[in-house]
Amino acid sequence: RYDGARRFNSAGSPGIDVTGAGRGCNQATGSFEVLQATPDLSTLWMTYEQHCEGGPRATFGEIRINVVGDPDVSLLASRVDWPAKEVGATGLTLPVRVLNTSGTTTTVAAPTVSGDDFSLRSTDCAPSLAAGASCAVYVRFAPTTAGPRTGSLLVTLADGPHEVPLAGTGIGGDTLWHMVSEPGDYIGQGRTWDYGVDDEIVAVGTGSHVGVRVGDWHADFEAPDGPLLPGTYDGAVRYPFNDAGEPGLDVSGNGRGCNKLGGTFTVEEATYDEGGAVTALRVTFDQRCENGTAALRGEIAWHATASDAPYPPSPPTDPTDPTDPTDPTDPTDPTEPPDYSSRIVAPREAVYGQRITVQVVSNAPAGTTTTLFSVLPNGYRSAVATGVLARNHRLVTSIPAVATTQLHAVVGTSPSSRSRVVVSSRITQRVTKSLRREGPYFAVRPGTGGRVIASLEPRTASGCQKLELSFRIGGRWSTPSATRCVLTSTSHAIALALTGRNLVGVRLRVRASFRPDRASATARVTSRWTLVHLVAR
Repeated sequence: RYDGARRFNSAGSPGIDVTGAGRGCNQATGSFEVLQATPDLSTLWMTYEQHCEGGPRATFGEIRINVVGDPDVSLLASRVDWPAKEVGATGLTLPVRVLNTSGTTTTVAAPTVSGDDFSLRSTDCAPSLAAGASCAVYVRFAPTTAGPRTGSLLVTLADGPHEVPLAGTGIGGDTLWHMVSEPGDYIGQGRTWDYGVDDEIVAVGTGSHVGVRVGDWHADFEAPDGPLLPGTYDGAVRYPFNDAGEPGLDVSGNGRGCNKLGGTFTVEEATYDEGGAVTALRVTFDQRCENGTAALRGEIAWHATASDAPYPPSPPTDPTDPTDPTDPTDPTDPTEPPDYSSRIVAPREAVYGQRITVQVVSNAPAGTTTTLFSVLPNGYRSAVATGVLARNHRLVTSIPAVATTQLHAVVGTSPSSRSRVVVSSRITQRVTKSLRREGPYFAVRPGTGGRVIASLEPRTASGCQKLELSFRIGGRWSTPSATRCVLTSTSHAIALALTGRNLVGVRLRVRASFRPDRASATARVTSRWTLVHLVAR
């Protein structure tokens, strides 16, 4: 699978460009997966997804050229991959067409759909399908959980059952656009505006600038120098007319915009992929059109995980002011240290080995010494980062996710609130002695030493690991059976031996799961299914 593909790709990165009928993208991003291919491309099976100009809607599909095993009566889509969609959004329904090229009439049984978040919406297939005719089955994907989702469509024809694997991804986090316009504000017209996951909010940007749009509304945020990172940007002027060293801001829409403006914005969260494209964003802003007194305030989030509102910064202090209570040379300073309010901004979940960004946000003055601590379930406490608050009253650091932990900080001498990060173990599966790939299946000859091996990280995970096994029988997967749960103190890897020559032709699937005990520092996790086809050669 090739993620992060784009038009005009650089060396070492995947490229994508789907065009036709005189239409093409100036900028294209997406992904594709090659399921089967020969070196000369005389045989090719692949799926793809492309987004033009960074838009939310995709061109996606499947390409099959001389794929072995294509029947006379076929489902034109042998695999359906939906574009990633926000959790809670209205689902997308797609047709899967059945085409009869056999020359004789065939029967079509009622189709069925399995898998969480996939559903059968309707079908125009009659019990019989004439030679050369086609019909369609309509399947919907509506994610209720973040992460990869899988299912299958089963259509039984005269020559037997036909299965189409279904796949989609739910995008978690917050996606919203909320604005409150004060009376007299020209842009918002003195009213409240709200948009959500069904309104196709999209964010595009690399480097110092990120633009967000929904419907007729546009918002632009630009850092004065360097990349747009978490922090508060005061003294913003209208983008793109801001000079070097000035932050840029512009929220406009519905045919209304400012000739000039002043304002401020705070980036609560901003993450980027390896190519520099924005992957998550949360910004709050205060804009004054024509530098007036009426404000347009709001919050924009796109695939964001941090949801707490920012703390207001403390007013600046003057170290030369003899009445300044924070001046250490002032004999009238109180004997008690100042009590600051601080909080932790961190992801709620992570996978073992992943690096996570943690922010300490405080109303303490810039330059205040701050230490971030991690407390494990066994009570062990360690300092994981030390520094001083930046001008935006934050300490931003990156730490590895190695165990479920409670994070807290000490700012000056004041403790912060706590934030819990649940860390899941990582399971990797591999198949040994595989002869080849047959689409999603690993082809293995039984009795030649082939095994499905599941390995768990970290090796110190406390609990047990087991394998689940299911067979393809009559076009359906059987109820999974499970091995005994092997203690991780005995082995961090378990394996299923693919033996028995009488099993040639059998299709099966295997997945592993980890069940932590009370002493475990990582959470429960289940791997994806690994598909195996036992073949004679």
